[in-house]
Amino acid sequence: MKITENERRFYNVKLLVGFFKDELKKQKIDKKEIIISVIGIFVGFIIKSLVNVSAHISNYFGIFIIEILIIAAGILIVRTIVWAAEKYLRRN
Repeated sequence: MKITENERRFYNVKLLVGFFKDELKKQKIDKKEIIISVIGIFVGFIIKSLVNVSAHISNYFGIFIIEILIIAAGILIVRTIVWAAEKYLRRN
């Protein structure tokens, strides 16, 4: 029995849809992490605008890497603040 191209596409789509449905069921979305990440990105953008990396570096790739690191640092700062606040509130 030979499988036609249409049947192959149908089964491939069916497998992909089933895979993504299973993956979405497995992962619970943590709203707190999403909010922390969004606030961290905004903090990173604020820091990036204050630093003005492009005035100090002329290499575009270097500017790109530094800006990504600044935004990641903003996310890390917000996560650290939230972690410290949670730890402080649990203690009291």
